Amino acid sequence: MKAVTKQMAIFEGLSPEGFAFMRALRRNNNKRWFDAHRDMYQRGLVAPARALVSQIGEFIHFLNPAFEVEPKFNKAIMRITKDMRFAKGSPYHDYFLVRFGRWKMDSELFVAWTAEGLEVGVFVNNSPRSDTSYFRTNVREHVDFFIKTCEEFGIGRKFSVFDLGDEYETVIPHFNVRRDWHKLIPLRMFLIERSFKPTDRRMYSPAFLAEIMTIFTRLYPIWIFAASAQVTHDLERYRLLIDPLDLPE
Repeated sequence: MKAVTKQMAIFEGLSPEGFAFMRALRRNNNKRWFDAHRDMYQRGLVAPARALVSQIGEFIHFLNPAFEVEPKFNKAIMRITKDMRFAKGSPYHDYFLVRFGRWKMDSELFVAWTAEGLEVGVFVNNSPRSDTSYFRTNVREHVDFFIKTCEEFGIGRKFSVFDLGDEYETVIPHFNVRRDWHKLIPLRMFLIERSFKPTDRRMYSPAFLAEIMTIFTRLYPIWIFAASAQVTHDLERYRLLIDPLDLPE
């Protein structure tokens, strides 16, 4: 019997149809509409997401071998359907998420589709109730090191900070680490991200994968501050792998 190999999906860029779907879902967040537009959902969101995860997986494991990179739902791809046991109102999230982390509610790298466009960044679980959250302690104890690291890796004005409290809101539209580092400390959960409008044609090219990888490379030190009990050691080891001077502007 011949062995059957499954061909890896090729990332050809994102689809404008995905953002059109998210805009329409905002106006029609119900099962009847979703079922009638399931093909649009599959073409515009699911297929590009699976291709993205398939091709970026090796790079993600270069950053952290413990991160989930399987291009399946509830693995690296999150279902858009809410768990209605714990949610009220509309049955679907207003975002479609690809995430690279170790377990649920771990700090993680992510790509998220919304009605407004694409968000690429790092989620930080800064909850004092988490046994694996070190961001608050690490930044307080190593403020100068945190500032130096952000500046070296170009985590600056092109990035925004969003508070994931009761109201999802922008806390810092243009992040400046020297001015803003202390604003991160009290936040329980937050995002540091770059946003791309649906009109940005770069997203619809295969070359956009390199843009995502560059953003993740810049932001991975934030994940280390969030998740490492040996932050200085782990960041020095990361610098042996990645020279921030080699990153494109």
